[in-house]
Amino acid sequence: MTGLLQVLACYCVTSLAVPALAGSTDSSVKLVNFDLPAQALQSGLVEFALQAEISIVVDNQLIKGYRTAPVAGPKTTATAFASLLANTPLEYQFQPATSVYILRPKAPVVPEFIKPADAPAPEAVEEVVISGTRFPFRYSTLANSQVDGGIAYFDSARFINILPQQLFLDQRPMEMADLLKYSSGVTPADGMMDTNDDVFIRGFHRHAIYMDGLRLSSTGGVKLSPANIEQIDVLKGPSTLLYGQAEPGGIISVVRKKPKDESFARAGIGGGSLGLRRFDADINLAEPTAAPVNVRLVMSLDEQAEQEEISNVERTLIAPSLHWQLTDATSVDLAYEYQENSQEAKRDITLFRAVGSFTGGTLEELAAQAQPEFTSETNLYSAQLTHSFSDNWRLSAKYFWSNDIREGVRTANDLIKTTDALLARDTLGKDYLALVLGGQLNIPFAMHMQSDGYWLTLGEVRSLYNEEAEDFIYNSRVALDGSVSTGNVNHQLMMGMDWYRQDIYKNYVIERRNLLEGASWPFNDLTLALLDTIEALKDSMDSRGALFNQEQQLIYDEYGVFLQDNIELNEFWSATLGTRYANIKGDYFNLTASEVTALQTYEDFSSQFGLVYKPSENHSLFINYSEALRANYHIDTIGARNVEPELSDQIELGVKSQLFDGRLTSSVALFDITKNNIVNIEVIEGYRTALEAYSQTSRGVDVDVTLQVTPDLNIIAAASFIQAEIASGKNQGRLPEMVAETTASLYAHYRLNEHWELMGGTNYMGERRSYAIGLLLSDTQSGVAVGEQYFTMNPYTLIDIGVAYQFRVAGADAKLQLWINNVTDEYYFTSILGGARVNPAAGRTFMGRIGFDF
Repeated sequence: MTGLLQVLACYCVTSLAVPALAGSTDSSVKLVNFDLPAQALQSGLVEFALQAEISIVVDNQLIKGYRTAPVAGPKTTATAFASLLANTPLEYQFQPATSVYILRPKAPVVPEFIKPADAPAPEAVEEVVISGTRFPFRYSTLANSQVDGGIAYFDSARFINILPQQLFLDQRPMEMADLLKYSSGVTPADGMMDTNDDVFIRGFHRHAIYMDGLRLSSTGGVKLSPANIEQIDVLKGPSTLLYGQAEPGGIISVVRKKPKDESFARAGIGGGSLGLRRFDADINLAEPTAAPVNVRLVMSLDEQAEQEEISNVERTLIAPSLHWQLTDATSVDLAYEYQENSQEAKRDITLFRAVGSFTGGTLEELAAQAQPEFTSETNLYSAQLTHSFSDNWRLSAKYFWSNDIREGVRTANDLIKTTDALLARDTLGKDYLALVLGGQLNIPFAMHMQSDGYWLTLGEVRSLYNEEAEDFIYNSRVALDGSVSTGNVNHQLMMGMDWYRQDIYKNYVIERRNLLEGASWPFNDLTLALLDTIEALKDSMDSRGALFNQEQQLIYDEYGVFLQDNIELNEFWSATLGTRYANIKGDYFNLTASEVTALQTYEDFSSQFGLVYKPSENHSLFINYSEALRANYHIDTIGARNVEPELSDQIELGVKSQLFDGRLTSSVALFDITKNNIVNIEVIEGYRTALEAYSQTSRGVDVDVTLQVTPDLNIIAAASFIQAEIASGKNQGRLPEMVAETTASLYAHYRLNEHWELMGGTNYMGERRSYAIGLLLSDTQSGVAVGEQYFTMNPYTLIDIGVAYQFRVAGADAKLQLWINNVTDEYYFTSILGGARVNPAAGRTFMGRIGFDF
């Protein structure tokens, strides 16, 4: 019977076109750090297979109606599997020939007085194997996520998207945005001249990206390398309860790669259009001792001659990490990540068109810079101590230290929004006209009333010559999570406290020039005044103007205490209750003026409530109310503003389902978000002015679907419909910036045979707007309609296709991957920064990679 079982297991795996795991060693003796809450057995098996890195085959009829026991902490796969199945009449058998775990009913206990020949025969295993389903699927998007306190997928009252590691391996993305387009409700943003990862979620600009729980700076200078990302979790809606200050649209939680308990070495090289060259390596060393130490090193280097509106891009990553299992219950994780970024902005932006004898002018011709490139360097250290008291209770303590150093001009409107450095207001008098060009150059004219009307004289012309900035982040967090029962009610608790400090320093180096002294023009000859000024500016570029610094610093501390309780009321109902106390205080330093301003201290309680109804183990209906808080702190020369913090709330109603024996997973949610107390800073007649606080609303629906059509064909689909508007204030009724009403995406992967794979995706982005700051006189391009106050970005649809071939060479597994992105060569804009720059995307591009697994 055992031999027959092995043959049938081989048949099952082959018929499902699933490659066997390398080797045939019994993986049940491996020590793995598990983190599995109690949940439906079907979803629990998916997550167990992912965490243990094993394949499980089971008849779906056997697992219906059962729930897993919680499993947490370091355990062998065998011990953990037995604990997982403790509440079920099932057991597993490992098949070395195929490296597959087969789940089957426990053999009946035979009384001793019954002869072996008369013992009842065990249930036929042929049906178990032949009709079995393999876990996990290729894209397991219901896997366990820590973004909602480790609550199981169907028990959570929150909308969560998971972009799994396999999607990274199939796509080999250049940046996170290449993957986030397959998550509902996410649209691209400017990213400070494409120097950091930037998105809008459900109509709101993200406050920061989270890495293993650390909130990264929203003004940082590097894009996270996908080479060191294990998976991305997108938690929709306000998330202050567990994450502190946050935007109401949601958060992007990045889970980094961690050391494994087996040794391997993987490397790849690639290249493509626009001078693209890529290299990546992933090396893991495991030491199987009584107190094992596992070490992992991830490295990557990306270079590209041209990339959208930037050039000479170089991005480097070095990320070593260590996992030390001190005892069976205690472990230490240490990690360091170094990233370096260098790039040049294309400064040949036409600010004035050539007309007749006038040769026009570009940003490069009219505003000098200290260096052509923008450079940034980030160092991130992290340490974590984890101790498991039992399967039910665990304590974790984390500490992060991050430093980000930046130098060079980023073509953005940040300078205009946060400082008056470009405008010598005190030299212009009461009436003046200021033209802010490209976000870096200000041409001001003083207006003098004469008997025949207004006359113009040129003021001090200022431009951004250099930018120096540095951020420090310190973060510590202690949390205790576990479960306890009160009568027949089970509580899954998470409680803890955290501290977060951010120290932001900025120095703008401004160049100033005094030109055409004594010249004046009638107001009606403004065009002539501009032409004369442009020619004088171009003539003066041979020598550097006078320089001065505008230095600012913001330091703030955030303290938080939180408690979350997920209550399993009965078989069908569960509820989540949570609250967080936050205390935030900070100081603003105008270093140029030697002034210190104590900012308003905020104290607030943020709450969260959710209710889940599960009519069956594969379906859940949920509703939640959640709140978000964000301090109105800005590194801004306007100084302190005694306004309340930004407060947001959301009501969300949704349904999660698994159909067709788990092959289809879907999440659908309706949401209604309101954000209040947003401080609006606008440039009015050259003056930066803090207007009254306003509010924004966003209502809509998100849909995410993962489908295994056949064992060889897997699909990920997403769609969103959002109605967002400014609900109060000066711009009431306006559509918020960079928000698309409709978005949709579809990605498919098809395995032809053991060697060949096909993949492809399409992404639709609806119409978006960007609002201007100052005046931009430039030639409009196809795809952009210039209105009175805003730029409209037309909708676009992208199609990407790829192919992969797997083979063996010199004893190593190898994979060749080729992609064509934007197959139809559609011209579109990823973002527009009104008054500063446009960001046209690359057209059709080609990319290839060959990777080796040693």
